[in-house]
Amino acid sequence: MSSPESELNLVPQGEIKTHFPGTSCVSVGGINLSYLESGKGPLVLLLHGFPDTAYTWTRTLSVLADNGYRGVALFMRGYEPSDIPADGDYTIKSLAADALSVITQFGEEKAALVGHDWGAHTAYAAAAIGADRLSCICTLAIAPYPLLESGVREFCARPHNFYLGFGKPACWWLRRNDFREIDRLYKRWSPHWRVPDSHIRKVKSVFSDPARTQAALGYYSAPFSDRDRKVIVRNIEVPTLIVYGTDIPPVREDSYANASQAVDAACTVKGIPKVGHWPHLEAPDLFQQELLAFLRVHHPAG
Repeated sequence: MSSPESELNLVPQGEIKTHFPGTSCVSVGGINLSYLESGKGPLVLLLHGFPDTAYTWTRTLSVLADNGYRGVALFMRGYEPSDIPADGDYTIKSLAADALSVITQFGEEKAALVGHDWGAHTAYAAAAIGADRLSCICTLAIAPYPLLESGVREFCARPHNFYLGFGKPACWWLRRNDFREIDRLYKRWSPHWRVPDSHIRKVKSVFSDPARTQAALGYYSAPFSDRDRKVIVRNIEVPTLIVYGTDIPPVREDSYANASQAVDAACTVKGIPKVGHWPHLEAPDLFQQELLAFLRVHHPAG
């Protein structure tokens, strides 16, 4: 009987080559994924969310390198300069397969996985289907799958999960008026954060090509089959650090309060006051302190 991971067609170790200036590229499952890299030591793979880019991890990469780790921040599929998949596949199972395949490509038996937003979704899915490849995971701003809220209250709190999946109309909505919607999302999701103009400009540049906008929004319209749900929506069996900002809709508070119930391993849940959707950017020192303490126990360097 095949395991869930065997169904993902993980590629064998292959060539890693320079792609765009400042980044490198690895081929997994027929597409090229670009990444930023820093340091040497045990592998820590970092996955970004929306609307964001792998550059969100620049400071974390430096801290990891200074503490004996090899940090790799992946540009998720569809995000420039990674490839846009020809089949338009942005299902959570394929995102998890990308992460697990990158670990294989780097010749590592295990890695630590850190994910924010869609990267957090991916980390949970990868832990569900490939726990033997992960020493631990750290997620930011997303509660475990079994505890995710749904229904009218969640829709009212975070309607973007609905309207961003509307294909071309959603693409038009996001791009209109110099991506005003991105400005609005940052202000709504992180009301106490004075977002640097340089950060917003870099994020908007990611979506300057309409095809890239549509690719990022493909995550919201990707199907989530009953079969995938049975495989992915289950308790996590690797040590888990869950970090979130307390500037969240009240409907989500119980999800974090009960988060440890969805992890059948060591679990730490850290809420950071006056922080919103980007804990690693809004409170970087505290986040990195928590991450390093967690890694030293469950994914030690040296």
